[in-house]
Amino acid sequence: MCTLLITTLALLGNIALTLSVRSAPFETLPDDRIRHTVSGFIFPKRIGVFEREKMKEYNQAGSDVSAGYNAGVLIAATVYVYPAPSESNAEDLAREWASKRSEVLQGHQEIAVLSENPATVTQGHKKHVGRRAFFSFRDTFAHTLQDVKSQLLVFQDGPVFVEYRFTYRRDNSKAAEEQIERFIHDWSWR
Repeated sequence: MCTLLITTLALLGNIALTLSVRSAPFETLPDDRIRHTVSGFIFPKRIGVFEREKMKEYNQAGSDVSAGYNAGVLIAATVYVYPAPSESNAEDLAREWASKRSEVLQGHQEIAVLSENPATVTQGHKKHVGRRAFFSFRDTFAHTLQDVKSQLLVFQDGPVFVEYRFTYRRDNSKAAEEQIERFIHDWSWR
């Protein structure tokens, strides 16, 4: 009886230790880059004029994360990396796109869809085809109520979806969109 009690307590102790020692979803690399341990995505401290502000995890497994980047007070960017269905197909990306597009539309009043098109990003030697939309609405941006533009891009890279969201002042669209294109082009996911 005593042996059974000791064995049970030891087993419960190991389970509790395993649960409390969950590995962190982020690993800080040299030169202040952060690696998402689940997806292998690397988030540099700087990408062009953008500087990484914060990392966030949305689930206990650490598989659903985001990185916030800002280009001063001109452009706010958030990149999300989160699990895709294990048996993926083109319909999964279409459903995910519709869900994220709906989030943007429901999250703002008097929002207009300016355009919506296929988008391509090259990572390594592989092209990923996704979707991109431009929106326009009035919102508080850089602590001021103003007219803004926003972009949503969604891609799938095997087991993960990659979502970009950019927001910037409408009167600064041309310069902001040039910097956003550089960000998308220059950031190597892994």
